[in-house]
Amino acid sequence: MSLPPEIRFLLRWCLPSDARPEDVPPAEQDLRWPVLISLATANRVAPLLYHHLSTRPEAPTLPPEVSHSLRQAYLRNLGRVSRMARDTAPALEALRSAGLPALVLRGPALGARAYGDPALRPFTDLDLLVRRHDLERAKSVLVHAGYQPLAHTLSVRYFETYHLHIPFTRAGGGTVIELHWALDHRYVTFAIPYEDIFQRARHLEAADWRLQVPAPPDDLVCNIVHAAKHAYYLPFIWDHPDLPERVVHGRDLLLLCDIAAEIRRGGAELDWRRLAEKGRTWGVEREIGAVLGATARLLGTPSSAIARECFGAPRVSRLEHLAFRCLAGGGAGGVAGRLTKLNARALFRPVRALDLIRYAFPGRRFIQRRYGCRGPLATALWRSVHPCVAVGELVRHAWAWWRSGWPELFTKT
Repeated sequence: MSLPPEIRFLLRWCLPSDARPEDVPPAEQDLRWPVLISLATANRVAPLLYHHLSTRPEAPTLPPEVSHSLRQAYLRNLGRVSRMARDTAPALEALRSAGLPALVLRGPALGARAYGDPALRPFTDLDLLVRRHDLERAKSVLVHAGYQPLAHTLSVRYFETYHLHIPFTRAGGGTVIELHWALDHRYVTFAIPYEDIFQRARHLEAADWRLQVPAPPDDLVCNIVHAAKHAYYLPFIWDHPDLPERVVHGRDLLLLCDIAAEIRRGGAELDWRRLAEKGRTWGVEREIGAVLGATARLLGTPSSAIARECFGAPRVSRLEHLAFRCLAGGGAGGVAGRLTKLNARALFRPVRALDLIRYAFPGRRFIQRRYGCRGPLATALWRSVHPCVAVGELVRHAWAWWRSGWPELFTKT
């Protein structure tokens, strides 16, 4: 399949990479520069593109207006880093003074660690992960530091019960802080050991911040889970010919760049066998296999053979395939269908049906973790009962959603 030259250019230059034999760099005269800038901006890789095109000697010469546009994107993000450091310093200091560990996810921490410069990794808010049992104290500390929860159709209590974060901002506006206590909502089959993540956390200096972040292997898996949550289609089309266009037009390229940059930064220190074991322990082996496979295909990371050996092809049930085809609206490689474009304020957009199917009909390991059964007979029994339990939980959730104030589900974004 022949990719548009703009997409081939993005995949070649958004990260430093040795060109693979099958890669044919597009001729500059074939590039539609406005299209390239639009795709780079939508995928949030314009600062990366500027950096690599301006620092690598083999990079092509850009038209002055294109170089200027990319440079402005980098400078805007550099200014955003400074503003965020200023806006979030009181929150981080207040949490530290209260003795509440808060780990920074992605954003400037990922920019500093994976790219060597916080300004190379665009972000719109600061994601902080706290322990679930520290949530009430963390909320109180932020409020006393001058932050307030952002207004939403649903109540804060609903967020705490069924969601994964609460957004805060300072009075009068400014940087948004998303206070997380989980990496995803409660209806997933993950078994993420948050206490272990906090115990292995490290300190990181980034620009004007001193941040606490997950240890590198934990951070890589956390970012893979995040990428899989947004690029929900990866387990279904990670080896499909249309994958590059789907990722770029889905505006998900930065998520894979993050993984590729972390893999390259980790280099020989990455223990792939231990990563595979971590994936099985956390219940995210499918996410790791799909994201590593897609990243290797698009960005040339040295993980394709390793991903296949350690994780195999991502396992997807027939029911999930059927739901995906309905939601994708055009087959495996088509652009997202209408159901995935509903109002972003809806916590459970229809695409989350893919998670709910997997939660209602999970694998053996989840059943054994959930119900503490070990023998094949007990596992089979609980596996037959669990769908009824899951439906009951979802009905209770829907009722709570209704009582909290039904969002405008059917308003397109």
